[in-house]
Amino acid sequence: MTFRLDIAEGTAQPAQALEVYREMGSALDAVRSALDQSKIDALLRLLGNSNFLARWARRYPEKAAEALSGDLNVPLEPSALLEEFRGVLGAHAPVDRENLAKVLFDRKYRHLFRISLRDVGLGRPFREIVAEFSALARGVVRSALEWHLEELCRDCGRPRLGAAENPFSVLAMGKLGGDELNFSSDIDLIYFYGSDEGRVEGPAPLGPHEYFAKLAERLSSFLQKKSHDGFLYRVDLELRPEGKAGTLVNSLDAMEAYYESFGADWEKQAMIRASLCAGDAGLCAEFLRRIHPFVYPKLRDFGFLKRLGEMKAKIHDSIRKRTQQTFHLKLGEGGIREVEFFVQSLQLLFGGQYPALQVPNTLEALPRLREAGLIEAGEEDALRRAYVFLRTMEHRLQLPEEQQTHQLPESPEDLAGLARRMGYAETDPRAAVDHMLSELETHRHVVQTIFRGLLADRFEVAEG
Repeated sequence: MTFRLDIAEGTAQPAQALEVYREMGSALDAVRSALDQSKIDALLRLLGNSNFLARWARRYPEKAAEALSGDLNVPLEPSALLEEFRGVLGAHAPVDRENLAKVLFDRKYRHLFRISLRDVGLGRPFREIVAEFSALARGVVRSALEWHLEELCRDCGRPRLGAAENPFSVLAMGKLGGDELNFSSDIDLIYFYGSDEGRVEGPAPLGPHEYFAKLAERLSSFLQKKSHDGFLYRVDLELRPEGKAGTLVNSLDAMEAYYESFGADWEKQAMIRASLCAGDAGLCAEFLRRIHPFVYPKLRDFGFLKRLGEMKAKIHDSIRKRTQQTFHLKLGEGGIREVEFFVQSLQLLFGGQYPALQVPNTLEALPRLREAGLIEAGEEDALRRAYVFLRTMEHRLQLPEEQQTHQLPESPEDLAGLARRMGYAETDPRAAVDHMLSELETHRHVVQTIFRGLLADRFEVAEG
C-alpha cells in the first residue's frame, strides 16, 4: 500500500488530506493488516473533501482507523445498527442523559465517517448511501425514544389504555420517511399516541395528551442538543397537523379527523413518504391504514395538477425574491423538488388504481410508474440520472462542514472545490467547473421539460 499523491491532489483540500493522513499514522499502523490500497485511497478522498470529518479524524484517529478497517462493502442493516446501539448503551448501564448523549454522538459520527468513506471514497451507489444515512437516523431516534420513555415512566408513571400500555409512535416524513436522507438534513417527524381515553399509573396526575407532549418535548430537545463534536439531528415538526400552530402531539383519532376534514394537497403529498421511525409499529400501521383513502383516493382529481403548478410558481417566485444569486438545487427550476413533485403527483393520481405505486422512495417509484404505463422508459432513465446527480451535488455541498445548504456557491474557488468533491478530475479547475455546470444544466433542462409536460400535455390528455 502506498500514499498516492494523485488521489490527494484530486480533492478540494489536498494539503488537508496529506496532513491528517500523516497525523493518523500510528492509528493506521495498528490496523494495517485490515487495510488495502482501495481503503487508503478512500481515506485520502474523504479527508481532502470534508473539513469537519477531517477534524473528527484528527481528534479521534483510532475511531477513524477502526471505521476504515471494517468491511466497507457491506451497507448498514437497520436492525443490526439498533442492536449495536442497545449493546453499547447496555455496557454503560446505568445510563443517564449525559452518557446517552455521549454514546449516541460517538456512534453517529463513527458511522457517518464509515458511510462517507463508502460514498466519497469508494463511490458506492447513491441509493445505498441514502438508505444508510436514513438507517443511522432511525437508530438514533429509536434509541433516544426508548431511553426517554423509560425515564418518563419513572418520573410520572406508565401510560395505560385498558389492560395494555397506551402506545406512542414517531412517524418519519420527508426524505427520512422514504429512506433517502441527506448527508446533512433535518429529520421530519410527527408524534402521536394511541388514545385520550387512557390514564397514567403513577404519582403525577397527567392526562395522556400532557404525558406524551412531555415525552415529545424531551425527545426533540435531546436530539437537537449540540456538543463540541456536532449534533445528533435537527428536528422539523412542521409537517404535523396545523404545522407550527398545531399541538406538538396528537392522538390517533385526532390525527385521522384532521386529515379527513382539513388535509390539504401538500399534506397528501407529504404522507406518501410517511413510515415508522420509532415507537409502536402497530399504532403506526393503524394510522397509515386509516389515512390510506386520503392519500390514495379511488377517484382522480386532475385539478390537483393545476394547483400544483400554482404552488410551484409561488415557490419559484419566493426563491427569486430571496436570492438573485446562483441555482438552488432543491427548489430551483429543474431541481430536486420538481423530480419529487412529478413522481408524487402521479402516485397521488394513480396510486388508488395501481397499488404498486404506493411506495415512499422516489427511485423505487420511477420504474413502477414506467411499468404502469404512466411514463416512458426514456423519461424514467432521464429522471433517475438527474435525481441522482442533483442529490449527489446536494450532498457534496453539505460535505465540507455538515451544513444544510442547497445553494450553489458563487466564487470560482468554491465552485472548483465543489467540482473536485463531485469527482471532476480535469487538471485545470476552470475546466472541471465548466464540465460540472454543463452537466448540471443538461439535467435541469430534462427535469424542467418533463415536469412542464405533466402540467400541460398529460393534464389535457387525462382530462379528455
